[in-house]
Amino acid sequence: MTSVAWGSNGLPMEIEKTLSALEIHRNQFAVNVIDMEHSKSVLAWQADKPVIPASSVKIVTTLAALEILGPAFQWKTGFYHDGTIQKGVLKGNLYFVGGGDPRYVSEHLWRDVHTLKAMGIRKITGNLIVDRTLFASTSGSSFDGQTHRPYNLDADAALFNFNSVVIRFIPDEAAGVAHVSALPLQTGIRLPKTVALAPGWCRGWRNQLKADVSDPLKPTFKGTFVKGCGERSLTYVVKDRDSYLARSFAAQMKEAGIAWNGHVKAGIKSAKAVKLFESASDDVATTVRLTNKFSNNILARHLFLSLAMPQKTSNIRYEDARGVMEHWLVQKVGLAPHTITVDNGSGLSRQSQVTANAMTKVLAYGARSPWSHEWIASFPIAGFDGTMKHRPLNGGVAHMKTGLLNGVKTMAGIVQATNGRRYAVFASLEGKNVSKGDEVLDAVTRWIVKTP
Repeated sequence: MTSVAWGSNGLPMEIEKTLSALEIHRNQFAVNVIDMEHSKSVLAWQADKPVIPASSVKIVTTLAALEILGPAFQWKTGFYHDGTIQKGVLKGNLYFVGGGDPRYVSEHLWRDVHTLKAMGIRKITGNLIVDRTLFASTSGSSFDGQTHRPYNLDADAALFNFNSVVIRFIPDEAAGVAHVSALPLQTGIRLPKTVALAPGWCRGWRNQLKADVSDPLKPTFKGTFVKGCGERSLTYVVKDRDSYLARSFAAQMKEAGIAWNGHVKAGIKSAKAVKLFESASDDVATTVRLTNKFSNNILARHLFLSLAMPQKTSNIRYEDARGVMEHWLVQKVGLAPHTITVDNGSGLSRQSQVTANAMTKVLAYGARSPWSHEWIASFPIAGFDGTMKHRPLNGGVAHMKTGLLNGVKTMAGIVQATNGRRYAVFASLEGKNVSKGDEVLDAVTRWIVKTP
C-alpha cells in the first residue's frame, strides 16, 4: 500500500481531494475496505460509527433470505372454496389466500382464472374473499408522504400487481399526440385516449404532464407529453387494494368466460374451505436478483418478513423478522449483538443503522456462503446493469449495491482490483452537500481498483 498517495488526514489523497472539492467534511464520511484474501482491513475511516445504510442494507436482507429460506423457496397463493361445484357452478365463496408472494401479477391472475375454467367452473355465485393474515396488517408506508409512489408500497401477504396502475404514453409526432393506455386490464378505469405533444426537457416529462391520480379510476393530464422522449410509463399506487383486485378479477373472469358479479372482501379462510389449487411464485434466488439489481423496496420487505415464516404461520410482523435476522447476524455472521439494526428490510427508513466494519463483515461472510454465487450475482455491476449501469469502472469489476436517501449516500459491495484480489467495501456519506457524493464513492472504488 506504500505506493499509494495518502493525505494528511489519514485518507488516500484522491478521496481527500474529492471530499474537499465537494465541501464535504471528512467526519461526514465512513468507510471500511477489507482484503478478502488476507482478511484484513486496508482502509478504515470511522468504521465503527453508526450510519444510516439506505438501500445498501438490501444486501443483508437478501443474504439472510438465501440462507434462512434457501434459494429454491417459493411462496404459495392458495385458491379455496366453501360451497359446492355442480354442473360448472361454484355455489359459494372463492378464497384467495395470500402466501406472501411479492410478484403475483396480472399474468399470474390470468393463469389462475384459466385454471378455474379448466377445472370446469363456468360461474361463481359468491364473493372473492381475500385472506391476508400471513402478514400483520400495517398502516402503510409514509416515509416521505408520497403514498401514491410504488416505492412506498408496504408488504401485503396477498399483494396483487404491486397495487399499481401503469399508464403508457406512446408518442405519435405526425399526429401531434401521445397515445395513452393503461395496465393491468381492469373494469371501470377511464382515461384520455391521447395527450398533446410539446417541446420540453425529457428529465422533467412527468412534471410537464401535470398528472392528477387522486381518482385512481380517472387519472387526468392537464399538461403535455414531451416530444421526442420516446415511450414512457407513469406508475401510481391504488390505495384501496380490495377494489383494485376486484376490478382486475372481474375483467379476467369476463375475458375467460366465467360469470361472476360478486364483490372482493377482506376476510379469513373458512375452516371448512376446500382447496382447489395453489400457485407457486418465483423462487427466492430470482427474487433476490430483482431486489438488488433494481433496488425494489416491496420485494425487500416481503423477503424480510418471510424470514419469520419458518417460525410463524400468521400475523408476521417486522419485529418478528428483526429477531430472526439479529439471531442470524450474531450466530452465523459473528457480529456483536445490535451491530446492525434493520427496520423493514428495504432501507427506506432512517431507523436502520449499520457500521462500515459490520457491513464489510457481512460481505466477507456472504462471499463464503454456499449461496455466494446467487447473492453476488444479484448486485448491480458497475457500467453494465441495474442501479450501477451508468457508473463505469475502468480496469476493475465492481458488484455494488448503492443507497440513497435525502442527505444520505452509501455503497456496499465487492470489487476485483487489477492486482487480481477481491475487496469488500462499505462507504457512507451523511449530511449537507452529499447530493454529489457519487463522486466520493466512485473515488473509493477507483482507489480499490488501483491497489498495488
